[in-house]
Amino acid sequence: MISIGYGQVAFMAAEMGDQDSRQKLLAYAEANFHPVWEDGAYYYPRSDDFKTDDAGNSHGVSSWTGNVLIPLARLDKGGGFYRLYHEPWTTAELNSPQITDVDALLVNVSQAFYDARKRALIVTLKPGPVASKTVSFVVRGLRADASYTVLKDGVVVGQLSKAHPAAGADIALRDDSTVAVATTLEAAHSFVIAENRS
Repeated sequence: MISIGYGQVAFMAAEMGDQDSRQKLLAYAEANFHPVWEDGAYYYPRSDDFKTDDAGNSHGVSSWTGNVLIPLARLDKGGGFYRLYHEPWTTAELNSPQITDVDALLVNVSQAFYDARKRALIVTLKPGPVASKTVSFVVRGLRADASYTVLKDGVVVGQLSKAHPAAGADIALRDDSTVAVATTLEAAHSFVIAENRS
């Protein structure tokens, strides 16, 4: 089996939405390509052992397959690249509220999207590969003249506005209209920052 071809097929199955093939190809990679965690990264190390074993399996992995194609197959739930090119983000989406300054070793961002209809930024964080007692992120793109309700795990923790720049001890509106958020992350936490309607 040629490793780069394997990775391409796995990625194409994912892009086309063939979840059954995608899962089988990823399971084969897990069983035969010897994945490792190293410095907070999960990948399939290069191996030039392309001979088949007694069970007919190959353990050879190119760098491109182990670091790019299989991770893309893992991330793409179907149509991701199609939408990237045929439904590009508009200026409104690019300028909408978003999170930044996330340490990828400490935090896995499982969702971060802005619901324009509800005028709310929804963020869910999970512990990353490197354990940490506290993590932080920054919210950008909020309207400076608006006030916001902040919820953590479905519970209102406070209000943010120029007049009230802190929503609890760990969420603060800064002078540049960004919001600094710090939280413990022993388990997943969700945040909602919703603009208050006048």
